[in-house]
Amino acid sequence: MPRLNRELLYRLLVVALIVNLLLLAWYLGVAYRGVLHSDSAVKNLLAQEIIDTGSYFPAQWTYANGDRWVFFTHTLVLPFLLVLPNGFAAHAAAGFVVAAFVLHATWLLCKELGMSPAARLVALVVLSAGLSRDMAENLYGQAAYGMLYCMGVWLLVACLRACAAQGRARAGGIAVAALVLLLVFWANPQRAVAYYLAPLLAAAFVVLARRRRLPARRDLALAAWLFLAAAVGTVLYKYSGGQLNGGAPPVFYTTPKVMLESIRRLFDGLFILLAGYPVEGSKVMHARGIVAAMNLVAAPLFLFVLLPWTVRRAWRRNAEGIDGAVAFALAGLAVSTFFVLATTLTVYSSSDGAIRYLVPHFVILLALFAGLAVDGAEPVTPLTVAAWAVLALFGARSFVAYAPIKPGYYEHVHQLQADRMIAFFKQHGLEYGYAPFWDAGRLTVRSGHQVRLRQIKIENGLPVPMRHLASDRWYEAGTWKGRTFLLLNTEEQQTFKADLMARRAGPPVATLDFERWMIIVYDHNIAADLPEWDGSTSKPRRFLADEAMPHLVGKVRHDPAAIVAEPGEAGALAFGQNIAAVPGQYVATFDVETDGAAGSFGTIDATSHGGSKRYGRQDIAGTGRRSVTLPINIDKTAGDLELRLFTNGAGRVVLHAITLQRVR
Repeated sequence: MPRLNRELLYRLLVVALIVNLLLLAWYLGVAYRGVLHSDSAVKNLLAQEIIDTGSYFPAQWTYANGDRWVFFTHTLVLPFLLVLPNGFAAHAAAGFVVAAFVLHATWLLCKELGMSPAARLVALVVLSAGLSRDMAENLYGQAAYGMLYCMGVWLLVACLRACAAQGRARAGGIAVAALVLLLVFWANPQRAVAYYLAPLLAAAFVVLARRRRLPARRDLALAAWLFLAAAVGTVLYKYSGGQLNGGAPPVFYTTPKVMLESIRRLFDGLFILLAGYPVEGSKVMHARGIVAAMNLVAAPLFLFVLLPWTVRRAWRRNAEGIDGAVAFALAGLAVSTFFVLATTLTVYSSSDGAIRYLVPHFVILLALFAGLAVDGAEPVTPLTVAAWAVLALFGARSFVAYAPIKPGYYEHVHQLQADRMIAFFKQHGLEYGYAPFWDAGRLTVRSGHQVRLRQIKIENGLPVPMRHLASDRWYEAGTWKGRTFLLLNTEEQQTFKADLMARRAGPPVATLDFERWMIIVYDHNIAADLPEWDGSTSKPRRFLADEAMPHLVGKVRHDPAAIVAEPGEAGALAFGQNIAAVPGQYVATFDVETDGAAGSFGTIDATSHGGSKRYGRQDIAGTGRRSVTLPINIDKTAGDLELRLFTNGAGRVVLHAITLQRVR
């Protein structure tokens, strides 16, 4: 390429990168405020919990999906809380750091693979463009998979340097690789094996097999350090603080029919990730319609033609680093695709939800595609031209991924219903309340923690804590003194039973309406009145046998409250209270009444973890009304303790109430 044209290309690429970075800054600092959701707000909530408790692994925090957040997005929020309130500004600042990590990791990878400066710039232009709204959300907005991508790239680059360097540089590469692997195993050993260790072993196998050699002593030394780091990380995972909510959810194989549906959702998700679908109902003969047509063609062209072309071109380069990077990315994609297609991991997810598991390794392939399409472009072929056209389209996607980009949008995202609602809370002096998950976190962060809403769900007509990425401390009576409130949307209003709530917490002092939302205000913290909530108190917790008590047999009697099972009815007369209970010794007392000639009328027991862990069991013998007690010894915090009664149908059984009291 003539020198003048090369300099012009560099300048154009730098300008494109600057434009994309400015639009990315707009997205993180302005536009994302309009779409902030509770999953994304969790990093601010956990950072606040760390500050409030003085522990990096708060003992009462419940992690989800078997994860234990170690070096993650909440870590990046913490420094900004020294100078910023814990609101959207801190969220955006942490997002800027993640974006810098993603782009710097991409630059390091391309440089380590020997790509030219122009190729590295093109890769940065493509990734900084966000590609689609879904990809931008995963990489930069919520940023969870942006961090997973960075960890994978840092691990890969460190291993490549450790294999190629000597002396201090080699020692530094080993140290960085071992540190990254320790952190990811500490966070979640199962995910670490699937996302990092298995792809790394695949990369090592491909490189060694292609070179037709056995591992050298230096290779074995690197492997030993990595396996040691993985072992140490696994031990730290087991013994760190915080609750794992039962650990990683079990994964099962699905049926062939579900697998076929998963294949459809996978390709649907890939098209969403690449912005390959036009907006339904949009005009074809229009400027936007023409762009939509280009996207619709570019998505399958990239997936089915240019990605295989990239792998083939990488293979022909016969470079050890590129071979390892391609093998790492493909192996990671293969593992994730297997779980998405063949198991229940994503069976209840939407297409855009299922595809997020593929994002980290998919982005590595995207960076390799950008670099390899630029380097070694001679001779020019139709595929080369197609690759350049797709790169140009991908690099310009920032105008779509980060839209809308207009002056009036800044005022718009600061005048949404959430901000009006927060102003309404402040107007009525409401500072602490309970709301559904998708409203609680986002409103708390948007208010800068001036109004704190804790996530609940409505079950059997009453609010119960939703202990998913939440702290048990939030639901303790002593955490907040003063007025509290319930925020219910139209769906929760249909299932909420005000009369049951009044029996437990007393009548509310006010019921407010706000744009079809219901706000029920109490003059005290309702956590003290609802027996499922506060697991730290020694106060007896009494569960009335009314319509709020889950049961499968029997009929509810209202005056006095009881659940009555007649002879011949066999099954669960009480279960599913999902009580929070800290370690200690308890006594569960069942107020029952039986009538008949049977020696046993059924059993009572106490379980958690969906019935898989049992703390005690006892038969119900004798007749008349009496208290049947069951000693319980809880060794680890249980967030879903159930006190169950099963009738065998041998006689009439009446349950009046269940009481749980901590005795030690």
